[in-house]
Amino acid sequence: MAWPSSAPAYEAEMDQQSATLDDANLKKRFPPHVLKENGYFEHYEKSLEWYFDPERCKRTCLDDYQRLVLRKDIFYLDWDSYQSRLNTYKEDLEYICYCQALENAIKWTKVHMAPGGTLDWSRVEGVAFIQALKIAERFPTISLDSSMSGFLDLLTIFRFNHHYRDGLDGLYFEVWKRVATQKMDFRAALSEIQKENLFPLRNIDIECELENEPGRLKLKDGCVSTDEGRQLIREAVKKMVQIHETYLDYATKKVKVAKDIGVIRETEVTQITEEMIVKQSLQCWSVKPSE
Repeated sequence: MAWPSSAPAYEAEMDQQSATLDDANLKKRFPPHVLKENGYFEHYEKSLEWYFDPERCKRTCLDDYQRLVLRKDIFYLDWDSYQSRLNTYKEDLEYICYCQALENAIKWTKVHMAPGGTLDWSRVEGVAFIQALKIAERFPTISLDSSMSGFLDLLTIFRFNHHYRDGLDGLYFEVWKRVATQKMDFRAALSEIQKENLFPLRNIDIECELENEPGRLKLKDGCVSTDEGRQLIREAVKKMVQIHETYLDYATKKVKVAKDIGVIRETEVTQITEEMIVKQSLQCWSVKPSE
């Protein structure tokens, strides 16, 4: 059989000669092993974000969900750790619920991140750690390492948002209102916001922008006048100030992909989801340190 020399040529031949063939005859005409040997679909396979890892497929102790992996993405906080995990669907779903409960329970720590806080940060972190342990007890399929990794990832996200994101969308919105609506000069708008001390966390960024030091605050004359409202600005800030993703993001995406491609049966989804709802309904342990 004469084989086409490229994927486009192969597709053209398929269109011209094989359009009327059924699946059985197509397999006879183009046997899968020959396609694999000639690498006709490698360009397509490498473009897939998620795939079934060949090495994991050799391990009979794993199910299809565990074999499903994300192609390497260096934008994750701890990629080597995340991609090596062999969590089952239930374990990932419990991990997602654990992280959601934990975030709600320790969000009080954010107010103590600013310099000069009323509490020593080590004390704040210690109490939050105990909360994480208590919440993890409600999710027995999650290992201690995973629960602590989730706790540390969450604190890292809190710190990043505190230093680089918190208040930034509000600052953009205030500048937008003054420049686009009140027709103020860009620098005059920034100066006014600085004098009113509307966003203490962003004062350094404002000062650097006013002193023409590029890189601190990505605001330029006229750029915010095209935004239509705070929500658009908030989304723009998320794209502009990107944060490394965590295993929570990895697991959330994987669960969705597994459902979409049918790796997880609907009955299993329903059963596990009901269990998670029961656990989420439990009162969260939320002791905080006294001032």
